[in-house]
Amino acid sequence: ELNFLHHVNSKRRYYDDDIIKKALYRYEKIWIPLMAKISTSTQTDLLHFPPTDVRWVWHTHMLAPKAYAQDLRASTIGRVMNHDISLQNDVHGTRSAWENFTSQPFHLNLDKDYSDQVTDVQSESGFTYDIVSACKRQSVFFYQVSLPHYRETDFLRKCIHRYCMYLTLQKLRPDNFLVPCYDMDIVWHTHQVLPVSYAEDMNRILGRLLNHDDSVNDRAQGSKLSRTSEQTQNLWKETFNVGFCQPGAMYRGQPPQRYLSQVPAAVLKELFSLEAVDLKCKLVTVKLPSTHHLYHVDARVDYTPALFGHSTVLNNHTNEDAVEGDGAKLEEGDTTLRSWTFASSFEPIRYFPRVENTLTVKIRYEKSVFWFCKSMKEKSDGIKFNAVKSSGMFEENSLEGQHTFSFLDNKSVTTVLERGPTYKHAANQIFYLEHINTQHVPIPDEIGSLWGPIPLDYAPPHADPTCPVIHLGLVDRTEVDKHTLKVEENRITARILHSLSLGMSAVHVLVDGKMVVMAHTVGESTIGSVAALTGLHFKQRQKKVAWRAMIVKDSSGDVGLLLAAWTGAKKGVKGVPGSSGRRGVPGIPGEPGECTLIWYNLATREQVDFEITYKNRYAFRFMGMQCDLMQGTFVKHKSESHAVLKMCVSLAASVLYLLVQPVPEDISLARNKWLLGQRKGVKPPYLDNDDALAFQLAGWNVRDTMPTNQNLAKKRKDESRSNYAAAMFLAGCGGIIYYTGYYDGGYEEGGGGEEGSDWIDDVYDDDGVYGIDVGGDSGAGYGGDAGDGGGC
Repeated sequence: ELNFLHHVNSKRRYYDDDIIKKALYRYEKIWIPLMAKISTSTQTDLLHFPPTDVRWVWHTHMLAPKAYAQDLRASTIGRVMNHDISLQNDVHGTRSAWENFTSQPFHLNLDKDYSDQVTDVQSESGFTYDIVSACKRQSVFFYQVSLPHYRETDFLRKCIHRYCMYLTLQKLRPDNFLVPCYDMDIVWHTHQVLPVSYAEDMNRILGRLLNHDDSVNDRAQGSKLSRTSEQTQNLWKETFNVGFCQPGAMYRGQPPQRYLSQVPAAVLKELFSLEAVDLKCKLVTVKLPSTHHLYHVDARVDYTPALFGHSTVLNNHTNEDAVEGDGAKLEEGDTTLRSWTFASSFEPIRYFPRVENTLTVKIRYEKSVFWFCKSMKEKSDGIKFNAVKSSGMFEENSLEGQHTFSFLDNKSVTTVLERGPTYKHAANQIFYLEHINTQHVPIPDEIGSLWGPIPLDYAPPHADPTCPVIHLGLVDRTEVDKHTLKVEENRITARILHSLSLGMSAVHVLVDGKMVVMAHTVGESTIGSVAALTGLHFKQRQKKVAWRAMIVKDSSGDVGLLLAAWTGAKKGVKGVPGSSGRRGVPGIPGEPGECTLIWYNLATREQVDFEITYKNRYAFRFMGMQCDLMQGTFVKHKSESHAVLKMCVSLAASVLYLLVQPVPEDISLARNKWLLGQRKGVKPPYLDNDDALAFQLAGWNVRDTMPTNQNLAKKRKDESRSNYAAAMFLAGCGGIIYYTGYYDGGYEEGGGGEEGSDWIDDVYDDDGVYGIDVGGDSGAGYGGDAGDGGGC
C-alpha cells in the first residue's frame, strides 16, 4: 500500500483533474467491462493487473467500501471486483486482452500530452462516489504516513494492534462516528483494498460493512471532525484506559507542494553564478638590466580571485620557451637592458571581472622574484615595487590590449591581454544575512496562509493573536557592483516566525518572493520517537538530553530533520578557602556546553553531525557551506548544489540554538556581573547572542515570544495546559493534543539527566553564571593557595 502510494505521489500529475477524469473513464468504461469479459469470479480477478492510472482510481474507489460495492454491482460486471495489493506483474496476458478489447493504449506516458493518448472520453461517470475529489485527498493522506517510521516493523505492529482496538471500539459503539489516528488509518486503508476479505472480516467482526469516509476533513473548531475526534479520544480512554494519541501518528499539516515552489534551473544559474570572461595572456615581454647575471628567466601566470585568496597557477614557462631580444644601452650609464618574450603558449584564464582579483605575471631570475599585479599586491622576496594599483573593478575595455609596468632598477614587464565574450559561470560566493524589518502581525484563522504547511490548519483557542515575523535578506555581495545593493531588492529573502502559544517556530526561504524551502519545529506526536529513525546514531553524551527538532521541506516534500540539544554543560564546584592549618581546595571549573546538531536526510537516512560553540566562534561547515553565525555570512563553494536548502538549514540551526540554549531568568543581572568582572572563566555563551548577527535575527531580540525550552517549561508551571496547547489533528480529523515542538518531550517528563525542567538550575548559579567562583585567602600557618573559582 505504501509503495503504491509513494509511486503515485512521485508523479504528481496523477492528482491533476484532467488525468484523474481520463483514468476514471478508462477504469469505468474499459477496465470493468474487460474484467467482466475475462474474469468469472473473485478468485480469477486476482490474475489480472491493470494499468497504473486505472489502478489509481480503482484503489481510491475501494476506500469507500459501501459506494464501491454499490457501484460495482450496478456496473457491467454486476458484482464486487476483487483486488490484491501485491499485484505487480502482467503474467496472464492482461495487456494483450486490453489491446484486443480497445484501441486505447495500455500504459500511458505522463510526460507527454495525455489527451493525445486518451480519446473519446465521456465526461460523466455513472458512479455514486466522487472519485476525482477522493483522489486529490489521497495526496494529503499519503503525506501523513510518508515518514520513515511507517516502514519500521515495530511501529507497524503497533499500528495493527491499535487498528484492532479501533475495531473493538467500533463494535462497542456502532452509532458513533469514530475518528482514527493515522497509524490505524493506514492499516484500515490496506485492509479495504482487499475488498472481498475486508467485507468478510467486517461482517464476521462487526456484523456489518464498516464504511470509510475521508470526505469529513474540515478541521475548524466546532466542526464534525473536531467534535467527533474529541469524543473518540474520550471513549478510547474510557474503554481501554490508555491514551489515544500515538507518537508519529498525528496530523502533520498539508503537503508542502501546495505552498512551496520549485526554483527553475535558469533562475538557479542566475543566482549562483557570476559574470566571467575568458582572458588570454598572449604575450609577456620582460626587460631586465644585464648586470643581473641572468642564468635563465621563467614566466608564470597566476590568477587569484580575492574571495578566499586561493591562487591558481595557470601557466609556467621557462627561458627555453622564450625568445631573447637585442640589448639596448641606457642613457644613464653603461647598463644594458636584455629582454625575453614569451608568446602564444599561455592558456586562457576564466576571469571574473566584477570580483576583486589578482592577475599576476611572476618572473623568476637568479632565485629572485618580482611581481606585477593588477590589484593591490606587489612583492618580490621582501622587495616591494611601486606597481600600478587597481580597485579590482575593471571596465570591459581595460582587460584588453597592452599593459606595461615599470619597476625599480629599470625592470619592466609588458603583457598583451585578449578577452573573450562575457558569460555566466559558477564561482565561490558569499551571502550576507541582513535585517529588513520585524513585524508583529495577526495570526490568521487559516494559519497556513502565514506560517505555511505546519501541523496546524487553524489557530487554536487561547492562542496569542499576534506573532513576530522577522524579514531578512540573504544578499550576495561577491561582485563589486552589488556592494551597494539594497537588501529589499535582493532576490533571496527569508522569514522567521515564532509563537510561544502555538509552541511553534518556522523558517521560510524565498526566491523572487516565492517560498521555496521551509523548516518548522516538530514534536514526537508527528514524527515519532527518535529511536525509530533508522540509521541515526547518538554519541554517549547525546543520549540523555532533551532534543528539539525542525523538519525541512521543499517542493518535493520532506527533505530532512534537524535535531538539536544542549550538551556538555557542567556546573562548577566551589573551591574551599584555605585557613591557618588547612590548605585551600581549588574549585572545579564548570563548562557552558555547546549546541549539538544532527542533520538526518529522510531519503538516504544518512546523518551529518556538527556543533555550534563559542570555541569555534559560532562558525561551522554544513555539507560544504561555511556558515559564520557571528558575522551572519554563508559562503557557497562554486561546486556546491542545493545552496538555498543549506541556507534554510543554517537559519534553522540558529533558531534551534536559541530554543535549546540554557539562559538565566535575569540576563541583565548576569551580564552586569560579568562586565563588572566579578566572575572568572569562560564568558557564558548567551552573552554572545547580542553580538552574533545570526542569533539576533533568528529571534534573540524577541525571545520572550519564542517556544524555547525554558519559556515552555515556565509556561507549563504558570498556566493550565490548555492555554498553550496547539491543535494537533488526528487522522482525517481534529482532536486536540498538547504540542510543544519537543522531539522526545524530555522537559515535560523531566526524566533524569539533563532532561528535567530543573536542569537550568543545575547549570547556573543564582546569578545566571556557569559554575561558582569561590576563592579566598590562603590562611596562615599550614596555608597554601585558596581554591580557584569554579567558573568556566
